[in-house]
Amino acid sequence: MTERAALSSARLAMWPPEPADLGAYRAFYAASDVTVGGDRGGRSAAEAEAMHARDMAHWAAIAWASGAPGEPCVETHMRDENAPARRLAARLGGVVDRRVTFAVGGTRGIVALPRESAA
Repeated sequence: MTERAALSSARLAMWPPEPADLGAYRAFYAASDVTVGGDRGGRSAAEAEAMHARDMAHWAAIAWASGAPGEPCVETHMRDENAPARRLAARLGGVVDRRVTFAVGGTRGIVALPRESAA
């Protein structure tokens, strides 16, 4: 396991991306047979760089939110049919705090993750 792992299990280690990870992003997204969720392979270096920058910004927002003074938890939401995400949130101690209807359509549960597991 890497020292920067933010979430890990016997089969998986996830960590915030760093600038040094750009080469791995380019290689991963260049492979034409790669499909992960809605992401597909066969992408240009510029597309991989944009995805890397987006992911770094996403993790920076998570780090900021989990360290916000006075906040007891971090909140997230996911589609109801996203069973893997719901299971992960539950393992992290998350509970559905309320339901919200989004402007783009659909109602989702807002999951509150306790500060200890949100970092």
